[in-house]
Amino acid sequence: RDMIWENHLVERLWNTDIDTQVILKEKNVSLGEITKWEVGSFLPLDMSPKDSIKLICGDVNLFEGVMGRKGDNIVIKILGKADNNG
Repeated sequence: RDMIWENHLVERLWNTDIDTQVILKEKNVSLGEITKWEVGSFLPLDMSPKDSIKLICGDVNLFEGVMGRKGDNIVIKILGKADNNG
């Protein structure tokens, strides 16, 4: 084992950026409805601020949380690890 290489690899992995997405709500919308959208249109999500959201990376569910606000920013409060069995 090369401890110098192993430590370098671990350090690089911990500092690797990954793309994440937050799924607020998934909703089926007809193509006919989408064609009527224009600038300023609203898409009601039928959810409350306390509804659970998913934080994902690619096809992997990472965390579950709730949306909140801190100052002028929208934030996610992590409630726990996501279930990846479904």
